[in-house]
Amino acid sequence: MESANYPRRGQIYLLSFKDSQGRAMRESHPALVVQNNTANRYSGVILVVPLTSNLKVADLPVGVLMEPPEGGVKKSSAIHCGQIHTINRNEFTPGILLGQVSPLTIQKVDKALKISLGLL
Repeated sequence: MESANYPRRGQIYLLSFKDSQGRAMRESHPALVVQNNTANRYSGVILVVPLTSNLKVADLPVGVLMEPPEGGVKKSSAIHCGQIHTINRNEFTPGILLGQVSPLTIQKVDKALKISLGLL
């Protein structure tokens, strides 16, 4: 899969959330790039939402269920749009790119993000 020179919206990367505290996602998790591609190309930071194996998250208004092999995931996962993270651009390397989600999943994520941000 082509990674270009910058992460693209809709791509899933395996990222470290090692600096997170409290109830935020910690350790390494797949994460979906949700920032627009213009910002992804020029910004030093990238907005992502983590994936979790806790499928109860998919039942929340801010969760989206995703089944393998979509996005390169190996097991059923929930995209957690209630935990938006900013990640340094340097952490995105081609070796940690897992895959790309479908346009339908992006539509579901867009709705979940709007709910999370109070835009709906």
